[in-house]
Amino acid sequence: MKLSPWKQYDTWSWREFTLLLLLEFLFVLVVVKYGIQSIYQFWFSNTLYSGTLTGLTIAIVLLTGLTKASSLRFLNTF
Repeated sequence: MKLSPWKQYDTWSWREFTLLLLLEFLFVLVVVKYGIQSIYQFWFSNTLYSGTLTGLTIAIVLLTGLTKASSLRFLNTF
């Protein structure tokens, strides 16, 4: 059976998938949404600014997680 080209080159495993889900549902929800967002709210005393900075923080965390997962996948090829 011949695999599709994307299946040959994109070798994401359950390990990367699980780590990204843990990052999203544990770290982002617990640490960022409940911990850091309250600190931002205290600093700015404005929900618009604290929500915007919270969104930026979540984006940075998730993109860093993707970068780390990609580097783990890259290292597993050697």
